[in-house]
Amino acid sequence: MAGIVKAIQQHVVYPPDALREQVQGRIFVTFVVAADGQEQHVAIVKGLRPDCDSAVVWAVRQLPRFEPGINKGEPVAVSFTAPVNFAITAPSPRKPGLTPR
Repeated sequence: MAGIVKAIQQHVVYPPDALREQVQGRIFVTFVVAADGQEQHVAIVKGLRPDCDSAVVWAVRQLPRFEPGINKGEPVAVSFTAPVNFAITAPSPRKPGLTPR
């Protein structure tokens, strides 16, 4: 589950208005991984505000195809609910005299 949450977090794009207004919080998203590995039925269980909620739905839809669940040797659909954090983090300080390559 931690890998799924990390993958969603990596795809989330902070909405500009939410960033400017310093909106932070947690959104819970649910979705089904179908027997073919595609995500389906993406929905917000507990939202923060519409632009942030939409960013999470978009991020889930960007995930690569999953390995489906297997039951008795057959692929099956599996439901997931994941928390997604919206947190503004300060950029890491650079050491004086060092420049990025």
